[in-house]
This record gives sequence, C-alpha cells and structure tokens, in this order.
Amino acid sequence: MSRRDNILVIALAAAVAGAVLLVGRQPGFGVGFPLDDAWIHMVYGRSLATEGLLAYNPGVPATGCTAPLWTFVLGAMHALLGGLSTNAVVIGVMACGAICHLAAA
Repeated sequence: MSRRDNILVIALAAAVAGAVLLVGRQPGFGVGFPLDDAWIHMVYGRSLATEGLLAYNPGVPATGCTAPLWTFVLGAMHALLGGLSTNAVVIGVMACGAICHLAAA
C-alpha cells in the first residue's frame, strides 16, 4: 500500500470512530453499561435499597444474585443517588467501581 492509501485508511477509520461516538452522544441515549450483567446487578441493588431484599422481580425474593457484596454497594448507591436520574446512579456506580478497582490494584 502506498502512503496515500495508508492515510485514506486512517482517515476512514477515524471518521467511522467519530460517527460511532457522535451517535452514542445523541439525546435519549444517556449513559449505560456495556453488558447486561451490570444492569442485572443494578436491579438487585435497587430492590435492596427500596424493598430491603434481594429480588429481581419486585416482591419476589431471589437467590440468583452472583455478587452479593457488590449488590450491597449498589444498594447503597441507589439509596444515596436514587432520588436523582438513572444516569446519576449509573455514573455514581461507575465512579465507585473505578475507586474499588484502583484500591484493589
């Protein structure tokens, strides 16, 4: 490949990456987690904060929580930030996870 071809490939890759980032920033998309496991833990944490029990479906206790300690942390985050938007809770959880990750490292 010539130098010109390399520049075109890099420019195209940058344009595609920019478009993906731009689409993700449109109103209505908000912030979120890349995997559904995080959202499942959020549901357990919300239930713990609002109902006081580990439940995926409201009022139905469940034993499917695979990370109870993290779920208790999420319950605390829901209790602290629950009056705000979902985005605020998600950002708080991400910050808490980053702090825990750095502390463990």
